[in-house]
Amino acid sequence: MIMAPVVVSVTWRWLLSADCGLVNKAITGLGQQKVQFLKDPDVALRTILFLTGWRLIGFSTLVFAVAITQIDCNVVEAARMDGTSEWRLSLNIVIPSISPAILFVGLLTVPHGAQWSFVYINALNHGGQPGLTTKLSYLLYEYGFGNFAVGWSTAVGMLLFADFGIVAIGFLRLMQCHATYAG
Repeated sequence: MIMAPVVVSVTWRWLLSADCGLVNKAITGLGQQKVQFLKDPDVALRTILFLTGWRLIGFSTLVFAVAITQIDCNVVEAARMDGTSEWRLSLNIVIPSISPAILFVGLLTVPHGAQWSFVYINALNHGGQPGLTTKLSYLLYEYGFGNFAVGWSTAVGMLLFADFGIVAIGFLRLMQCHATYAG
């Protein structure tokens, strides 16, 4: 989370290189063929999604760690004394108690995931083959700064704004209906 996204992208590009990357060296060491992580149409998008998810793990872990520390220990202890299984404890006490954090992380990671995936797409393979890893955030950049098509860039920006607005409204409604707040 604290490393610059471009530095992380360059490091991953080196690790995933088909020629000298450590990941491909490990794969060939296991007797498998090299993988073109950033050029193979079947793998490139999954690679970008994995890297974006990897980047978001630190933030999510921090939020969930704080949420778990806020669970009332007396409620957990009472449930254990009543003989509640760990599965039921998690399902009926822990998950409802951290539901605001779950929805908060979802609300923030959707737009941030799109923003961070742009950096990976741009730094790792410049959008790849047409449609390979190109997303709206990359199209916004490509139209605005690559082709100087301001109208198209604005249209893509409005699509992004509308998409994230719909997602935000959905998460806010979920928070109103399903988030359990102690107190």
